[in-house]
Amino acid sequence: MSSSPSQADLQEFLSREIRDDSWQFDSKRIAEMLSTTREAPQNKLVDSTYQGLQKKAPLDWPTDKQEQKWYSSIAAFLNDCVDVCHNTLNDSSGSAAARDSRWYGRLKFMDRIDVAPVKPDLVGGLDLEPGECVVWSPQDSRTKQVLLPVEVKAEWPRLVFKAATYARYLFNASPSRHFAVVLGFCHATAELRFLIFHRSGLTASRPLSVRNEVGKMDILRVFLSILQWESAKDAGFPGFNNDFEISLLRHEGDQDGVVSRVVKVLHDGLRVQGRASRVLLVDYPTSKERKLGPYVPALDPTVRIQRRQAKSNSKPEARTKQGDHDAQTPIKLAHGPHHYSVECPSPSTLVWSSNLESNAAKSDRASAVVKHSWCEEEHQRVEADLLARCKDDFGTPDHHYSFCPDDARGEPVSTARFLPAEGEPLEEFHWKIRNDSRVPSHPQSRTLWIHVTKLVGRSLVHSKTPWDSHLAIGHGMLGWLSMLLKGFLHRDISIGNVLMLDPPVTTKPFESETPGVEQLMAQPTLEDDDQRRAHEDELAQHAELLAQTIKEMGPLDECHGFVIDGDMAARLEGYFTSRKTEARYGTYEFMSADLLDTLWSSDPDLHSPIDDLESFYYTAQWAAAFNDGTSGGKYDGNQIERFRKMIAGSANERYRARGMVRGVLRPTSVTVVEEYGPFFARSLVILGPWNTGFDTLGADWRDVMDQARALDDREKEKHLARNFLIFAYRGVKEYFQLLHQHRTSLQGVV
Repeated sequence: MSSSPSQADLQEFLSREIRDDSWQFDSKRIAEMLSTTREAPQNKLVDSTYQGLQKKAPLDWPTDKQEQKWYSSIAAFLNDCVDVCHNTLNDSSGSAAARDSRWYGRLKFMDRIDVAPVKPDLVGGLDLEPGECVVWSPQDSRTKQVLLPVEVKAEWPRLVFKAATYARYLFNASPSRHFAVVLGFCHATAELRFLIFHRSGLTASRPLSVRNEVGKMDILRVFLSILQWESAKDAGFPGFNNDFEISLLRHEGDQDGVVSRVVKVLHDGLRVQGRASRVLLVDYPTSKERKLGPYVPALDPTVRIQRRQAKSNSKPEARTKQGDHDAQTPIKLAHGPHHYSVECPSPSTLVWSSNLESNAAKSDRASAVVKHSWCEEEHQRVEADLLARCKDDFGTPDHHYSFCPDDARGEPVSTARFLPAEGEPLEEFHWKIRNDSRVPSHPQSRTLWIHVTKLVGRSLVHSKTPWDSHLAIGHGMLGWLSMLLKGFLHRDISIGNVLMLDPPVTTKPFESETPGVEQLMAQPTLEDDDQRRAHEDELAQHAELLAQTIKEMGPLDECHGFVIDGDMAARLEGYFTSRKTEARYGTYEFMSADLLDTLWSSDPDLHSPIDDLESFYYTAQWAAAFNDGTSGGKYDGNQIERFRKMIAGSANERYRARGMVRGVLRPTSVTVVEEYGPFFARSLVILGPWNTGFDTLGADWRDVMDQARALDDREKEKHLARNFLIFAYRGVKEYFQLLHQHRTSLQGVV
């Protein structure tokens, strides 16, 4: 059993995660960012507060270089700041609430506090007393929680990445929170920074001196913004979600909502920066009852970086989905600093497909899957539109609705307010924390999107027979094909994104009739020439053969598998001539060989259906190698364990593993059965020929790309649009032909 990573490992991990995305602003700008009114406290209010601070007993700041000698003075200073800010707010003629009704009305900083497993130098919490035990993730409302941690160091780089570990614990305690504030104090210069960690990186105040008037007034200005927070939304928490209850909309125009209970965390991409995708299984009453589920504490956030660290050795950076491969891993739930009641969501943008279950449902409770994802600005609506277009298509998640929630300001929840505005000089605001930091080409703003879908799947590794696994993959491929026909390329096929339905569910049947080219996707009108007719004929042939094979296999009245997670998907409209193709998308272990070859290059590259189809192969290979469905535990032979390490390893190791499936491992070999297990051995009857078939498919696609390079943009778009569909249908058709051919062998008892 591996041990938890050290704090040094965690800090290094977080420094790579934040990378170049660190910014610094003056105190007024920081106060505006944290204000619920978009405005910083007025100078008159700050002056009045400073006068109150001046009346406090003067602090004798240490001259000693040992940071521990500074703790008590820093705590006293921060508590003085909090006290005078509350006094000013109480006395002001504005709309400031009474102290007891403020979110941090009883905030107090202490240095002699016991915190596990990671102890900040100082802790800000509610009603703290010396020697108390404070936790990051409380189990009930009686347990006191770390709310505003403080880190003290002599230099900023070390301080920042230690502070980032505190932000990670804050996000772990309340995964749905929008940002986390940590205070940093450099005792070598007696300067304070407010550090705001968010899904686009880090935003900090410039260093604020505690020794002079200007610095103190700047510190008070920011505190005045923070201490005016009254509600969960003010403090950066979603009003509709407290991490164990989520209020859902039952129908369009719903003003009341229905309270659902979080049953299980299906995927947790715990991150400080990034998409931080989180997928929850919830159940909700089909009547108007409200039942509160039991609270369960959160896991130690250091545990969840072990697997990612093991995979990242010496690999180039790709845009990958991080997280467990088992879609049903039971991760315990987290809880925020206050037990606040959830409220009906108020979407700033709503994309609707279908209502939740109602009183007419057979049961008094129903289930749904709720996904939270912080999407890059240019991709923020892609998954919502993909799900709505596909709606309840065969092999897709069966979409209810998607929305972008609003924040306390009535604006879409976004990291944009923490970043330089459009047109501002980035060099002026970039904070070079690491020696190798560079100014980003643009700030990466992210917007929070919530997706509510119906189908609940299980990981393919739990399949009882190879037939169950491969049929689920086939149905997932039909869902992927539906997405393509609706104008989206998935680009992240993996073991975590292709799920099986056990038991299968009755859904809308797959529409397998030959489509008309003009109806398939948004693109320029295709000219009626010989090349067009040839493309249409080829497409019709593949579509008809696919429909024929499916018909021979029996009616598709039940769905056994589906594809999820479209946040890396691409719209096909404009896709073929876009110059923004430098990024590589996918999950490393399942990316095609061609995509892996381009990871070291910054040259443009077009992610094609061939790449996704090859990812389906690697998904099937992984599901067979890691299967635990026959015995409740993975087969533990030495050779299969070696194979597992290969397919989870480097590009060269994956290439060797694929070569073994292609030519060395035989499904009928007694040795293969003994060394690799019966499930994997039987799966080879389809993995082997499927693997080999990619040689021809890949070679033909390279010919298509060679032809495209000689065309102008308009002709290139038509050429690639047609061939995307042709090769997608061809790849799915060839898989179903293999599936039908080897059905008996795959269905045999393992």
